[in-house]
Amino acid sequence: VLVVSVRNTESEAFKQIHRVGPRVIDFKGEGAKTDRRRLLLHRLFENRLQIPTETIAAQIKNPVAEYCRLLNIAPAEYEQKTRDFKETWPFAPHLLQLLEDQVLVATSAQETRDLIRILAGLYKSRGAKTPLLTAADFRLDDDTTGIGALLDSVANTHHNALREKAQRNIDAVRDAVLAVRVPHLQDIMGALWLRSIAVGNQAGANTAQLQADITRDQPINDNAFQAELAEITDNSFNIHQDSGRLVFKEAENPQAKLMATVRNDKLFADGADLGQLAKEIRYVIGGADPQTSLVRVIHCRG
Repeated sequence: VLVVSVRNTESEAFKQIHRVGPRVIDFKGEGAKTDRRRLLLHRLFENRLQIPTETIAAQIKNPVAEYCRLLNIAPAEYEQKTRDFKETWPFAPHLLQLLEDQVLVATSAQETRDLIRILAGLYKSRGAKTPLLTAADFRLDDDTTGIGALLDSVANTHHNALREKAQRNIDAVRDAVLAVRVPHLQDIMGALWLRSIAVGNQAGANTAQLQADITRDQPINDNAFQAELAEITDNSFNIHQDSGRLVFKEAENPQAKLMATVRNDKLFADGADLGQLAKEIRYVIGGADPQTSLVRVIHCRG
């Protein structure tokens, strides 16, 4: 048996080999990605194939259903999507695609080797806590969730700085909002941070992707999620809107920072906001304070 690997399918050598009718295996073909993922899981787990399909199907039922609903997957494709989720369990297929096609491309990771390190850390830390591992399982406050291995593979300081910014944003939200109003704060911030490490116009995530990322064994109410996400974005300084997508950036969002400061009741514990409001009302009604600035008016309205 003669095995030949050809990089350039336009060369004369390639054409000569094809004269004898060889069996062609296209590593860029339709099934190549599936084969690579099977090999990846085989290298990660000793007993992955021994787990019954029925057990996997029961665990991922709700996350798959919500994923299809939120991302408007056609009913005719449900069965194929379910097979994809079973194939990549305990990792969500969209997590593997994100890591392979976006995150590792944007970093200097050594592809499969670093991908295995990242996924191994994620599973050891979060595998027993969730039926399906997604981008939301990369907890910003815990290096053992795979973030440590991911950051070790990064060649520049941009992604490290982005993580620090995201952690500060979490603290800002906690200072401004009661914890009961943002129960998925860590999950949403972790997912958005990971999705912001990407190239081109794929950086960040839309609301449907984030909701799918944080969905576990129970669906999340759409209105409750939208309200929680609004609380987070309103009180985060580094989350930007970009073509309908939310994305973490090193640069601060000046409007978000202003409004977050205005809404923080802890900054006005001495009643200074009420005193300022009284001054502004007095000025509007009687013109008593002609030197009131636009900034102070905006502050008061907040």
